[in-house]
Amino acid sequence: MKQLLLFLALISLSLSKSLPHFIYDGIESFHDCSEETEKISFSIYGTLTEELDLKRMKVYDYLIEDIGNFKCSLQENENTKNKNRKHKIYCEISGLFERKGYILDEPKVSGFDFKNEYKETTWPNQPERKTFLIGKCGAKIELDDEPLLLLNSEIYSNPIDTVRKGIVDQVLKALPKRQSGNKATMISSMKSAKTQYSLSEAECAYLVYKWIGQNIVYDCYALNHGGIDFTEDGTYNKGKGVCAGFSSIFETMCDSLGLETEYVVGYSKGAGFNPGVIPKQSDHAWNAVKIGSSYYLVDSTWGSGACDGDIYTANFNDFFFCTNPEAFIRTHLPEEKQWQLISPTITLETFVKTLGLSATFYENGFTDISPDTATFTSTQTFKVTITFDPSNSIALLNNLYLLQGNTYMGQNNACMYSKGKNTAEITCITNYKGQYMLRIFGGPAGSESYPQIVEYIIQSTDNSATPLGFPTLYGLFSSSDMNIVEPLYSPLSKGKSYNFQYTTTTYDNLYIYVENGNPIKLDKSGNVFSKKSVTIQGSSVAIVTLSGNYYQYILKYDAQ
Repeated sequence: MKQLLLFLALISLSLSKSLPHFIYDGIESFHDCSEETEKISFSIYGTLTEELDLKRMKVYDYLIEDIGNFKCSLQENENTKNKNRKHKIYCEISGLFERKGYILDEPKVSGFDFKNEYKETTWPNQPERKTFLIGKCGAKIELDDEPLLLLNSEIYSNPIDTVRKGIVDQVLKALPKRQSGNKATMISSMKSAKTQYSLSEAECAYLVYKWIGQNIVYDCYALNHGGIDFTEDGTYNKGKGVCAGFSSIFETMCDSLGLETEYVVGYSKGAGFNPGVIPKQSDHAWNAVKIGSSYYLVDSTWGSGACDGDIYTANFNDFFFCTNPEAFIRTHLPEEKQWQLISPTITLETFVKTLGLSATFYENGFTDISPDTATFTSTQTFKVTITFDPSNSIALLNNLYLLQGNTYMGQNNACMYSKGKNTAEITCITNYKGQYMLRIFGGPAGSESYPQIVEYIIQSTDNSATPLGFPTLYGLFSSSDMNIVEPLYSPLSKGKSYNFQYTTTTYDNLYIYVENGNPIKLDKSGNVFSKKSVTIQGSSVAIVTLSGNYYQYILKYDAQ
């Protein structure tokens, strides 16, 4: 039976108090139908994060799209057997249904509006829309067997922050070596360690997650050539398998340590994913584990390493342990939508169209990107805007490719970018009609290498009569806050005069290095560097900075 995710924010009795939250636990819905009248009454169960005087609280103006408004009241739950059901919201509506025999399966709704006796409220004018399951008329729906708490990205807190990683590492070193047939012994040792070290739920889950990362490898060869062992015992005994085995081991071990764990099947944006095609069947498995009163998403497969052809490369990372569901949904879509742990939930079509962001995107300090679609259409130019944590010094690199036949060919000087305090803007030129691919790399400035953080597919609709290009950008440009004002495009024309202007706070001096000539120092005014009427000579013109006794290249224009 389907389950319902609902997260409701309540206002406090006084505006000076913090906002209490209603943690959803379940719903029972009763529908009465007749020829003359149709009614719905239902109760949403849960508990408040702080006690309220319920007599002073009322619920107003609840709306179901295509049905109408109805009244609700916040009450104490007379049945206290379930500790998560201290309160309930009782709602009733009648006489507004046009359909006979059933109610809309999944109408869209606006949030509850809670007010105290003074009609004080801090609820937004347009509450977030939720998905609400009603069901068939006359049916009793009980959706309380798995209490789920929606984790909004703005208030999301990863339980890994409470994990004593040093203690977990001690346990891992003390555990017996994995070998065929000793799974029961391994689990028994983990249970003993849980007691000995007083491991928390989060520490138990992380122990299993890291144990898998250290002991199970992905069977890349079988994936490519056949002979995959999907079973849990086969994966454990051989020390290699695919996502089904990884996730089954995680579930079994966590359950043995007293954690409620789910095996989740769905779609992923892994190897072979095509952003232009709706997949016909799911291709991946992962887990949801309950820590405290909340479920969290875990992918021990992606957290362990990756395949490069038939070769597996171990690369354990924490990103896929209790990942923020707002980030997880970009690369993982469960078949059962309640395991999205977001509201509103998304469809498979939306999942495919939405830009997939890798772990490295978030791990390197980037927070958002636009456009947020994996594919889009462009004329001669397009822009990508990336937001990052302003406390991080980041650098970006990019490559634009044009599909020619079956091969993507690199386009020289087709993109450039400018960077502000917390945003970077990449501008690219598509001079020819056809399909392009843009790969963006980035990370902390000064790194030896930069991982790929995003990939776009672009359909260009324009054939330019005058192809454009940008100057060649060097590493010093990528790691600075330098912006090009003019000249923006390359190549420059020999014998013609140009004004040069740039803005930057990174460098104290800038020079124009003209081939077969002496460097020309740009005038500085604040963060603006400029020089007017510079005549172009030779085949190239570079913008450089003097560091010690050496000039270092920042960017270069071709000349013809």
